[in-house]
Amino acid sequence: MLTGWRPALRIARRDVLRSRGRSALVVAMVGLPVALVTTLATLYVTNDVSPVESIPSRLGATAAALSNGGGAVLQDPTMNSQSFVGTSTTAPLTAPQLQHLTGGTVIDLPSTGTSIRTARGSLSAEAVVIDPLTPALVGAFTVVQGRMPRADTEVLVTRQLAAHDLGVGSAIALQDGARPATVVGVIGTPYAAAGDLVVARPGLGL
Repeated sequence: MLTGWRPALRIARRDVLRSRGRSALVVAMVGLPVALVTTLATLYVTNDVSPVESIPSRLGATAAALSNGGGAVLQDPTMNSQSFVGTSTTAPLTAPQLQHLTGGTVIDLPSTGTSIRTARGSLSAEAVVIDPLTPALVGAFTVVQGRMPRADTEVLVTRQLAAHDLGVGSAIALQDGARPATVVGVIGTPYAAAGDLVVARPGLGL
């Protein structure tokens, strides 16, 4: 079936060898846009994680995540979003109270604002206070660079925070310099959109 194509292929080959510069330009004009579009499409699909696909990374080995919004919740039935209306007149349930109601094990995942001092200056960030090696949280913290903290003075940071020259091995000090620590790992999803966030073990004292 290729017999009819052979003369055309021979002519094309001779033309390519005779005008290599023009041929390279044609390849670049066609190949580079295709490669760029393919790369962008791949990155978009990779980062486009549905709520169902993100469950293992958001929950780890736990069954559910509960948060207190301070008021009535309006849940969008078609999207992964919600809003809070009004204010609550009762205090939020504590971890022991939730554990009593559910009959299961409740892991408190507190977060707080903190300041980070470095050799270059200071910046503000959100801090999640938890031991990321907790068995029930396996899969919730995905380290994309470095390793998990093994000591109270070791912390994880998001990619956004690492972009401030706070990569693996950086010496930092939290809480206005009162809590020195070392960055040992950078985490990815589901905290990729969390902005400047640090994960610290409870023993650090935040």
